[in-house]
Amino acid sequence: MQVEFFGLNDEVAKKSILDEITSLNHKKYRKVSVSFNHDPSFKLPPADFRVLLLWEPKAVMPWQYQKVNYSAFDLVIPMSGWRAQNLGLKEFAYHPYDFDGIKPITTNEGRTKRLVMINSAKFSSGCSSLYGLRRAASKKLFEIGVDYSLYGTNWHMSKIMEVRKRVTSLKNSLRAKEKICFQEFISQLWYSYPEYKGWVENKFGVLSQFQLSLVIENEQDWVTEKVFDSLYAGAIPIYVGPDFSKEFPKLEACVIRANANTDDVVRKVKETSDDQIESKQIAIREFLSDKSKTGIGFWHPNEQWGHVSKVIHRALLAA
Repeated sequence: MQVEFFGLNDEVAKKSILDEITSLNHKKYRKVSVSFNHDPSFKLPPADFRVLLLWEPKAVMPWQYQKVNYSAFDLVIPMSGWRAQNLGLKEFAYHPYDFDGIKPITTNEGRTKRLVMINSAKFSSGCSSLYGLRRAASKKLFEIGVDYSLYGTNWHMSKIMEVRKRVTSLKNSLRAKEKICFQEFISQLWYSYPEYKGWVENKFGVLSQFQLSLVIENEQDWVTEKVFDSLYAGAIPIYVGPDFSKEFPKLEACVIRANANTDDVVRKVKETSDDQIESKQIAIREFLSDKSKTGIGFWHPNEQWGHVSKVIHRALLAA
């Protein structure tokens, strides 16, 4: 069986998928395509069986979440169980986190600062986006005098460039025919981010200076590497994202959960005590030392790409 990849440069992923399905001798399907995202303005991959991995969230690529787009594929795998549920899809995987070679920073020595957020400045006009919350929370934390620093890229771009990016996000939402949230579109348009400290060369080095890390996901049903970066650096995540308590209770025990509004984010930052931080640090050490599927091991690339490969294998056999 021939397999062709589109937009996929991860060698671990390619090897896992190839090892799993190239030996299949399927009577109907001779050529399989595996796409990382898909722009509907492009032609569908030339294949007998097409797989789509919804790698980017809706806030980044709203057009690929049109049902008319993803239903053109034989198998759709969102990289989030919560996203799959929201779309009514059966199969899913999660974004892998490669922790090989990363040594957890568990000491409190040198943590002289309170709170940090590391993110690039991004824009969306969709109602599911949390980019506006990142901007609003950053502004509020600075205004009330919290010991807080913002790092990342594009926070001090020119206003002309920012307006262009916002307009592009609006065009993307219109193209995707998704509901427009104008409050998200214009959020903090004229704010200059005086709390911004610059880009990050060593994210673990920066995170290790802080007690807390503000992690606001792209959307409420999406998990990224940011929460795991914070855990490995020993900075307790003030977390806005999906509820881990059912599927990943050990991970849920590591974070301080905040609701998706500025007031609750600020409240959690102000109310977090030294005792809570100590308790979370114990939970983090337990989670990171657990290399099984109940701990950090679940998120390893070998685990997640192995799962994706088996999902494709099963779908081909059932077709």
